[in-house]
Amino acid sequence: MPVDLAQLKSVNEVVRDRIIRHAVLLEQYKTEQVRKIISFFNRDLEPDLLEKLTKYAGKTLTENRLRIMRQSMKDVMAAGYLRMRKDLEPDLIDLGKSQGKWDAAVIEKALPVKLSLATLSVPTIREMVVNRPIDGRLVREWLEELGQAQAIKVNRQIMIGVAEGEGVDEMVRRIRGTAKNRYRDGLLARSRREIESVVRTSVSGVVNNVRQATYQANADVIAAVQWVATLDSHTCEVCAAYDGQTYDLMDGPRPPQHYGCRCTTVPVCKSWKEMGFDFAEMPVSERAAMNGRVADTVTYGQWLKGQGRETQELTLGRRKTQLFRSGQLSIRDFIDDRGRILTLKELESLI
Repeated sequence: MPVDLAQLKSVNEVVRDRIIRHAVLLEQYKTEQVRKIISFFNRDLEPDLLEKLTKYAGKTLTENRLRIMRQSMKDVMAAGYLRMRKDLEPDLIDLGKSQGKWDAAVIEKALPVKLSLATLSVPTIREMVVNRPIDGRLVREWLEELGQAQAIKVNRQIMIGVAEGEGVDEMVRRIRGTAKNRYRDGLLARSRREIESVVRTSVSGVVNNVRQATYQANADVIAAVQWVATLDSHTCEVCAAYDGQTYDLMDGPRPPQHYGCRCTTVPVCKSWKEMGFDFAEMPVSERAAMNGRVADTVTYGQWLKGQGRETQELTLGRRKTQLFRSGQLSIRDFIDDRGRILTLKELESLI
């Protein structure tokens, strides 16, 4: 049976599709890690902080008591954010190990012949997680500096309260927030959002660092990398501009470019000719598959539209998938101008 070259996807196209689908699972992994860290924040760090704050409730805040309270805030934050790092780092190392194997395997499976790609050693991955900067800082530095900044903000609220003659209860309300607003209006709510950004960016950084190192370790097969952005209204202009651009294996920008960056890269595999094989002797299907052509730029919405229901429901959920498949809403409609994901009720009101 003759090969329909028009319907045959190149290796680069197959790999790109699988990496985009994998990115959906990585977003879910990020959410699990955020939930784990925030659970510790809610269960241990916040109660400990509030206990130290309310220790002198109803009492006069003498200079000595104020000094002890402020130092307690520093100690609680330092210990809490150190615990977060110790919880997060081993998970990032495990992620790096599995990611390195997956990145090599996804290319191997797409190749028309059997080739074994190099994978990273565990010590290399551990070193990468612990000592490779992500957006200019190490993971431990992100969390250490965040803890210090939060302690400064909490202590600032204490000093504002003292200056305005407030009691400890009023200070606590500003720091924790109010029950009326489900504690979303307090200083600690902002702390949770900042922690979430650090965790999500750390996961992205590890994945992309390991991916880049895996590509470099297989330079005999991989010629370059192509930038892939999640094109929705939450994607910044810089990442949107990089989308689809191709860079040499050792040069060019790499994600994450900023806090919360969801971009990734896909490999551009060499053609058989570039790899030194006799192009003329290759079967037509292998020549077409391993042609070295860069995958066409595709938006996330276009990619998702071409996937099966199972992948769409994995990404959006069952009811949102029904709305998406109906053609009444595009993927951009699922997020507002501020990047907030709309609820099902909000989406249904748009129809």
